[in-house]
Amino acid sequence: LGSDVELLAAACRAVESCDHVKDQRQAQICMEALAVHLEELNLPAISAFCSLGKFQPKMLLANESVETTAEMMTRMCEIARKNPEADFGIFRDIMIAAGRLGVQPSEEMQHFLAVKISDGISEIRAVRELLQIADAAQRQGCVDYCVMHDVAREAVKLIEKMEIGQLSHLMGIFARQEVYDGEFLERARERLLCLLAIREKVGMSGPQMLSLMTVVSRLNTSLDPEQEVLNLLCMRAKELIPTFSEINITQLLLAVQKRRPVVGEAIHELMDS
Repeated sequence: LGSDVELLAAACRAVESCDHVKDQRQAQICMEALAVHLEELNLPAISAFCSLGKFQPKMLLANESVETTAEMMTRMCEIARKNPEADFGIFRDIMIAAGRLGVQPSEEMQHFLAVKISDGISEIRAVRELLQIADAAQRQGCVDYCVMHDVAREAVKLIEKMEIGQLSHLMGIFARQEVYDGEFLERARERLLCLLAIREKVGMSGPQMLSLMTVVSRLNTSLDPEQEVLNLLCMRAKELIPTFSEINITQLLLAVQKRRPVVGEAIHELMDS
């Protein structure tokens, strides 16, 4: 790995794709080799850096031999921008790594990345990758709402592949950024109803349930005019109540009370329990 930067980039991508705790040692080996190649930045070195930044951001930030500054992220963007071989993947990885590391390039480069993401976002085929972009976009110092709406558009195409936790995460991002896409919200409502109706396939913990209830309760009522989603969530929450702490119960009540004007029978039963 010390002499071949392209081999290093491939190794870093392999470690990232494994995404297991046991691969921390392999990540450390890659990180030690990365420090050598960052002296002369090129696309493979940038790719290796971004893979490690996405997989082990805390480890990368703690490594004193690897520069993780806003200036470094800006340099990477500038080098990639000038390289005709740079494709959508490298700009996507830079944006995601910057978000994970909490180190943003200059405003000019943030805008440039947003434009590149918008131009190539239709290439995305995996839900996980789309969520990573949404998360990275909300962490930018200057949030680009065109990217957010592009994410919503692509999410509609991938909605049937999304599980409850993924839907909750994406809806939470949109709610915090005040992004309301009518088609996405309608399709998300349909998907939630489908998943929540299949009891045996919904493996949700108490915190996940509370997170989704909070997100749904904050959305515009046009998402759920008949309270179907919230009613089903209340039914599931009732089953999980024995596992809730006092703090969890408080969070649950705060989520439900936001929709008091249109409470349904399931919410009354939950409150009684």
